[in-house]
Amino acid sequence: VPAEVAEAIDRTLAKTAADRFSTTAEFAAAIATAAEPAAATALPATARWRPGRRPFAWTAAVAVVVIGALALVKWAGPLSHWLGGPNTAHAAKKDWILVAEFDGPADDSSLAVATRDLVSAALDQSEIVATVPREQIQRGLELAGRPAGTRVDAKLARELAHRGGVRAVLEGQVDRLGKGYSVVLRVVDADSLKVVLVESAVAKDEDGLIPTLGRLAQKLRKGLGEKRGAIAATGPLVEIATPSFEAFQLWGRAYDLGGSGSAREALALDRDALQLDPDFALAWLEMGYEFSNLGRTDSSLAAFDQALRRPHRLTTGQRLFSEAGRAYVMGDLIAALAACDRILQDDPADPDALNNRAVALSGLGLFEEALENFRMAERASPFGASPINRSNEVGSLIHLGRLDEARDVTRYLSGDMALKDRTRVALAATDWALAESLATARLGNPSLSQDNRARALLHLASAQAGRGALRASSATLQRTEEMTRAAPELVFALDLTRRARLFLAVVSRGVIPIPEDSWARDSSTATLATRGLRAAMSGDLEAARRLLRAARARPARELGYQGAAPALLEAWVAALEGRWQETAQTLQPLARQSVEIGNVTCPAGLSLVRWLLADAFEKLGQPDSAAVYLEKITTGPGSDPMESHLRGAACSFTHHRLVLLYARMGRLEDAKRHWQIFTATVDRPDPELQPLIAEGRAALASAEGMRRYVTR
Repeated sequence: VPAEVAEAIDRTLAKTAADRFSTTAEFAAAIATAAEPAAATALPATARWRPGRRPFAWTAAVAVVVIGALALVKWAGPLSHWLGGPNTAHAAKKDWILVAEFDGPADDSSLAVATRDLVSAALDQSEIVATVPREQIQRGLELAGRPAGTRVDAKLARELAHRGGVRAVLEGQVDRLGKGYSVVLRVVDADSLKVVLVESAVAKDEDGLIPTLGRLAQKLRKGLGEKRGAIAATGPLVEIATPSFEAFQLWGRAYDLGGSGSAREALALDRDALQLDPDFALAWLEMGYEFSNLGRTDSSLAAFDQALRRPHRLTTGQRLFSEAGRAYVMGDLIAALAACDRILQDDPADPDALNNRAVALSGLGLFEEALENFRMAERASPFGASPINRSNEVGSLIHLGRLDEARDVTRYLSGDMALKDRTRVALAATDWALAESLATARLGNPSLSQDNRARALLHLASAQAGRGALRASSATLQRTEEMTRAAPELVFALDLTRRARLFLAVVSRGVIPIPEDSWARDSSTATLATRGLRAAMSGDLEAARRLLRAARARPARELGYQGAAPALLEAWVAALEGRWQETAQTLQPLARQSVEIGNVTCPAGLSLVRWLLADAFEKLGQPDSAAVYLEKITTGPGSDPMESHLRGAACSFTHHRLVLLYARMGRLEDAKRHWQIFTATVDRPDPELQPLIAEGRAALASAEGMRRYVTR
């Protein structure tokens, strides 16, 4: 420990009373002073967007100082100093408390579950403690070798807390007393197993249960050392949660379903809760995130707005998470970052805020900083990274081209998530055979969700195209489109599939025909842009112009979700009109990016942008510039998991195009390099590809003949 801490400990052990601290408060202040440098340097300076429900955590450096000190004083003075008290330096970092499953009547398990959740929600308003979130408890069970879903009773909670370095466990019991309820709460030291705090109360009926639990939680916070002013500043539980116990039970079930990926079922329960309490802001907030994760942005915005219209029903943290979520859905990633930063001012190690900040940074192309934020969220969690955080970390590493590290991280994943992320790494590494094998394995899982099935099909189509099996790839994409067309929640996959089919037709130079325009009934902005691109690729200038005008008339926010697609359509219309310089000027800023910037739900694909830009430079007599952007296709998309649906077709056929281009330029070594890659990876070419293969071989022979002629 630091020298100052050692000196303070020595003083507490002095033989003469006059040489020791006169009060535990003085000792706490001495420890706090010593802890301040560690608190200042504990954190570094620097996927799926997750709803923030519990802003909390501490860092290892602070924990070493505080735990060591408190082991000496927690039994020596008033209970209010057990977690540090008002005179210690928590420095806005909160101590974890693991809430066990409460005991309750055998005939009504939901009563104990809802009571536990309500007490947890009340404790999460604290400035000094925060409850370990459900996903972290599940992670703790996994590390302890326990099956997922194991009931975390008091005994198991103490074991998990000890393993995770969590200092305290909250146990509870709720029983019926006629029409009323009795509640007993106990805080237990996870190391010594001693009960350090007990509070109990009686609610006369169900309507009185929530306010009773709120008062009990306030007593716990006071007993754990929180300042009276901080407790008084937080809203009553009946406002922050809901006066309706039944509504809270419904929301709790929705919370669990949403966390397991069952968004539609969660939304139905949230709606039921709102029927009972239309002002239940937390249910509106949860709906905002669920709608966002389903790609239903308008509904998401409406739900966030409903939550924010009820600020008195939200904690400060919940309000900021609502603002962050709304800003993200609006595509204003700077505002989303600002909201996350305000949350982190209160708790610099809030895992959800760090995770959401990282998602926003990824959307801005700041992948190094995003990766560090994902890892900070991992370090802030008592049981380490959740599977979602690991997957987010894999995505960041793929963005950065650090594929060996990404492979290492996938070893910490299991089940379908491991298969998914290994497929992503294989696609980024252009290992088409491995990617095809992994995607096929995923599709063989009968319990695979529709969402993940759609992603696996897109990955399979990409790998098939990379190996030259264009017919099989096209058939897989058609299968994906048929599946996703009937599922509104898979709209993201539907639009990606349609654009992948178009790209396959472009790079195959007619081997795969451009699909028919059978999408006119779909009036979404994404489909307008896709239909416009299809018309432009078909050479139908009039239809492309008309669809471009229709797309431009849509709100800027909706166009923002399409990434580069609107600009690409505009550039393609200019190309059809022979305005190649304008095409190049429109696309070049986009082509330089490593990702389509923003909250892009349906990317055009930078490979397609760079392909058309190369066309423009060739038309303008600048083959060197064309080669630069074609080379980016073979390397750039490896850093962009959003383009995994295009990766196979993009890479293999760009190598073929570079063979032809470099051969014409007389850069024979470069042409040979790409020919070797093309022939090594396209190991299952369709018979229709033989003319393209022969063309590449002839171009090389011609370039070699020209070199010999010039040499002679």
